[in-house]
Amino acid sequence: MLCIWFSYTDIRWRIIPNRITHPLIIALLFIRVFEPAYFLGLIPALILVVCFFVRPNSIGAGDIKFLAVIGLCYGIQGTLLVTLITCALVLVFSYLRKICRFKKLDMIPLAPFLSIGVLLSLAVHLLL
Repeated sequence: MLCIWFSYTDIRWRIIPNRITHPLIIALLFIRVFEPAYFLGLIPALILVVCFFVRPNSIGAGDIKFLAVIGLCYGIQGTLLVTLITCALVLVFSYLRKICRFKKLDMIPLAPFLSIGVLLSLAVHLLL
């Protein structure tokens, strides 16, 4: 359900609300305190934090927080799979926009692609 809400707000207003992500991250940190392996799932989000500070308009802070939530939920393997799927989907989306000659977007809302990545990674996990 959160994936749908994050996707909607990211598409509509280009934000992912802090009033949801911050408490969620804090709650997940407390839940995972005795499962330190899940903290490795924060690595992709930390890499994006570096990208954000090097080039601030390259990714939104909400997308980074959403990826941190995903990392704390799924650990490093699940988060890497979600990230891989997300990158592939964004690449296909960008390519299709280019060949169809749609107006160039300044920024692509990443939350819908992260959400699809979460759903597809869950499907992969259930099938294997």
